[in-house]
Amino acid sequence: MSYDLIIFDCDGTLVNSHDMNHSIMAQVANEYSDLTHTMKSVENDYLGVDYHKFFKMVSEKEGVAIPDSASQRCVDLALEKISSLMLPIDGVAETLVKLTLHYPLTVCSNANKQIVIESLTALDLLQYFDADKIVAGRAMATPKPAPDLFLMAAEKMGAKPDKCLVIEDSVTGVKAAVAAGMEVWGFTGVAHDSKLAQKTLKQAGANDVFDRFIHIVEALGH
Repeated sequence: MSYDLIIFDCDGTLVNSHDMNHSIMAQVANEYSDLTHTMKSVENDYLGVDYHKFFKMVSEKEGVAIPDSASQRCVDLALEKISSLMLPIDGVAETLVKLTLHYPLTVCSNANKQIVIESLTALDLLQYFDADKIVAGRAMATPKPAPDLFLMAAEKMGAKPDKCLVIEDSVTGVKAAVAAGMEVWGFTGVAHDSKLAQKTLKQAGANDVFDRFIHIVEALGH
């Protein structure tokens, strides 16, 4: 199948930021309560969830009051740590170089847009995307797993949803892409348990799952 647009998630797909983000989310949740969240517990229970929804879910599940300012606290901490803690993913830059020769590319993320921009900048990846057309945060739309952000990304790039390919690492993102009527490939390159991640992504609706970017390039015929 030919595609008019390839849409990448950011965290866990283009950049390896899961440990940083999940540590921050656990830290802030614990600051406002007597909870004992850890990086691992946040990853297991809330992968792909944005800060705002995370604190809402924690409040409802744990019966604690967490103020709206908690989300901004996470943003501030992330922006402080990005330059030192953001990790690259093998093969991403080389893949983007090849794919830009054949497809328009964009990024669609539940994360705060400033964090997405700074993350891509830290690893010298922003050059492969039009920053003005990146869709991130709530962006006046319902976040993933709703399809809104993906549909907005396609509209910004002038592509029909059924001609878009999405690369995602989370069940939340895969479900959003499926709901948007887009083909979606799962990525497990930074998953702690690649086999389990592959299984859950396929169950969520991923058409295929890859653990390395070189395999994605090969599947696209490049």
